[in-house]
Amino acid sequence: MRRRIPVMLAAAFGAGLLAGAVPLDAHHSAAVFFNRDQMVEVRGTITEWSFVNPHPIMRIAVKDASGGTTEWMAQFTNVLNMRRMGITAETFKVGIEVTIKGPRSVAAGTFSVNPEQVILADGTEVRAAPGQPSNLPRGIYKPS
Repeated sequence: MRRRIPVMLAAAFGAGLLAGAVPLDAHHSAAVFFNRDQMVEVRGTITEWSFVNPHPIMRIAVKDASGGTTEWMAQFTNVLNMRRMGITAETFKVGIEVTIKGPRSVAAGTFSVNPEQVILADGTEVRAAPGQPSNLPRGIYKPS
């Protein structure tokens, strides 16, 4: 019995070293970056749509009351969650008008939103937050 304890300790130590050598994936909560108490609705034209990990990004040109334009950035959940909701790289196209609803960035002076809904010009609602039931078939939006 005494001989088994050092062998078990050596095995546990070796497993710990091996685990340290394997890269681990970790992620953060959007709550750190976006304030759920400050929901916004942004309407504008898509100027960029990048469907890549770790977070797809959409840039939107939003006209203000004075006729100027402000660029907003929409940072979505990860690609895997978006695909599960039926959202793909083809879902959105540069040049289309959208309305985005979601919590605003906590960083002062920034124009950023974490989309929960994207509403297309034709009224189609794209649910963009994990945990929401998808209302889109796979391969969804095809612009006319």
